[in-house]
Amino acid sequence: MCLLIPLNITNCLVMRCIALLFFLLGIISSSFSQKADLEKPVDTTLVRLENELNVTTADTTKARILFELAAHLWSTNSFQSEQYLNESESILIEEVPINNKLLGRVYQYLAALLTDKGRYPEAMTAYIKAKEQFELVNDSVRIANLYHNMAVLYKFQGNLKENYNSLKKAIYINKKFDQEKPLGDNYRSLGNYFSTINAPDSAIFYFEKSKQYFLKVNNEDGLNSIKGQIAAFYLKQKQYKKSIDLFKESLAYVEKRENTVFQIYYLHHLARAYKKSGDYKNALKFNKRALELALQWEYKQWIVNGYLQKSEIYEALGDYKEAYTSSNLHKIYSDSIFNKENVKKIQELKLTYEFRKEKSRDSLLLVKEKELAESQVEILETKNKVQFHWMFLIALSFLGAGAFYYCNNRKNKQEAEIARSKRALAEMKNDMLNKEIEYKKKDLVDFAFNISQNQEWAKVLAEKLEKVKITTGRVRANKLNELENEIKNKIWVDDSSYDFHKRVEMLSRAFYEKLTKQFPNLTKTEIRLCSLIRMSVENKEIAVLQNIDPSSVRKSRYRLRKKLNLEHEEDLDDFLQSF
Repeated sequence: MCLLIPLNITNCLVMRCIALLFFLLGIISSSFSQKADLEKPVDTTLVRLENELNVTTADTTKARILFELAAHLWSTNSFQSEQYLNESESILIEEVPINNKLLGRVYQYLAALLTDKGRYPEAMTAYIKAKEQFELVNDSVRIANLYHNMAVLYKFQGNLKENYNSLKKAIYINKKFDQEKPLGDNYRSLGNYFSTINAPDSAIFYFEKSKQYFLKVNNEDGLNSIKGQIAAFYLKQKQYKKSIDLFKESLAYVEKRENTVFQIYYLHHLARAYKKSGDYKNALKFNKRALELALQWEYKQWIVNGYLQKSEIYEALGDYKEAYTSSNLHKIYSDSIFNKENVKKIQELKLTYEFRKEKSRDSLLLVKEKELAESQVEILETKNKVQFHWMFLIALSFLGAGAFYYCNNRKNKQEAEIARSKRALAEMKNDMLNKEIEYKKKDLVDFAFNISQNQEWAKVLAEKLEKVKITTGRVRANKLNELENEIKNKIWVDDSSYDFHKRVEMLSRAFYEKLTKQFPNLTKTEIRLCSLIRMSVENKEIAVLQNIDPSSVRKSRYRLRKKLNLEHEEDLDDFLQSF
């Protein structure tokens, strides 16, 4: 009893000390928290707009403030921004007369936000509404900005032709109204387009051109974006260290400005650069950060990209289970947008993972069977051979019959499973082959479009040379320098046309054989024409590829109909598509 009293007192003192310690830590933590809150900069613009919104009674003013709030929060809080835009739209469409310019801007911002979230059909609807509003007030400046935004949407969809067309339309309007900052944005996007189609000289040319405009108007955001584009260029050139350093600088810049969309963009590209360099640990680190932000703000396009990247990193590490899991998530999000991503990659990973899992399971089963058999032999050897002679024979016979039945049954199951796997693999390969052909066809159509653009550029160049001939002195020297720079960044049409026809012939070999067998009187030029029509290449681009006038294409189509014995009501395009 005497010993218990001091022990209880000691425990009581310890408990009081611990409680006091936690109390002091709570006070210190609270003071640090308050200090951090005091040191955090107040968003004065947000506070001002929210105060204005609370006191205003006029609907027109309220709609304007809601739009300004949405624009202010656009890159940092996409959920709140979308809510403000929807509220502003609801007010504006009820007004008489409608403020077309403000409503157009609301639709434009909403479309850009929906594009980042991967809600493409909704984004396109919003862009169409925005264009209608801007056209009503003849706002060419806003329409140019709209074309730039639509180019981004077309790029996300993989439609490079419309991406290029939209940028050219925007640049035409920018030049007409001397819009220097938008010209910088659109030349940067044009450089990105040429980078995508593997024309590095043209890409660098337009990046530098964009940089000049951003320097001229002192646009720090634009200069940072150019830095990111050059980092992407270094990545393609396999200069990984330069690429990573520039991406980190760009990331630090957008983190200071709390720009969520561009944070995801640079984190994703940093992960890509580290993966290419073989540093998978850092690749996973930056991929995880990008995915967390994309999931938090529901940017579906970047969620799709993030899971695909994560799958590729785990595949490179040999972790096929994680790679397959990420591929499945990638497919789920991809299907929710357009289901146009790399299905072949997912199927390959699934087969690899299933094969390795099955192989591992079979190996474990064999080990267990071997251990079981050895233990049974040891038990049987310890038995009295004389006493249990007949029992042993009977048990062995039953065991043999059971083993025979088990092995035979297992063998049949394995053979059936192998047969099913072979059929599934054959179907998958056939499906992948069809998809690959479709991708190549699309690639060739885009290639034909690029050649057509180069041909038009060549004609414009000839006209410019004629104008240079009549100039003299410094003006002539300046114009010759401009033309020299322009020529350096172009691919010649003759080489591209030859390469194009070569690729068409490789892709359409089976079609050529079937066509010439049924119609042996067709010339090589007519067979090429059939392939181009079958790939839905337009008459204007066919004319460029075959070096003839568009009117001659129409005549060639008429002669081709006769040689193919088509009736008047039969459509040539439909006939070749189904041939």
